[in-house]
Amino acid sequence: MISKEDRWQLTPLHAPGRPCRFLRSQGAFRLGPAEYDETTRFWCVRSLDACGPDGAAAHAAWCQAGRECYEAPPLTA
Repeated sequence: MISKEDRWQLTPLHAPGRPCRFLRSQGAFRLGPAEYDETTRFWCVRSLDACGPDGAAAHAAWCQAGRECYEAPPLTA
């Protein structure tokens, strides 16, 4: 059973790889490692919507290599 205190704790979500360069989130402008939880909202810059150009939802876990509209972010030195 989940305790009263634990039910309000948010679970961090980590993307399995490097998300698409066109993916944005409400936390995109804070400093620090890219860490998301279940309340993070994502959108696609290409479609300007919560869904990508392919009609599937925009999310760090799903906007990965292999998706037809995916474009890798530039490599940083």
